[in-house]
Amino acid sequence: YFQSYLAYAKGALNKDNLLIIPIDHVQSTIHADEKLLEDINKYKLALHNYFKTKNKIVLFYERNYRTKHMQIQVNKLSINLI
Repeated sequence: YFQSYLAYAKGALNKDNLLIIPIDHVQSTIHADEKLLEDINKYKLALHNYFKTKNKIVLFYERNYRTKHMQIQVNKLSINLI
């Protein structure tokens, strides 16, 4: 069964600004168990592969400001930026 899900970000930076969010309340990846980390990494790999077909790279960063429910922000970047 799934440990996390993918969602569009409310107030997105761009149309491809997504979130990877654990189903259970987990404050950060430091507190995540092996199954959750494995599930998150599957999303990351799928998104990396998808954006690669669009000639883009993907930036992931974790956010959990004043909450017990972390979010992993997903943003695409032009490959020309690197």
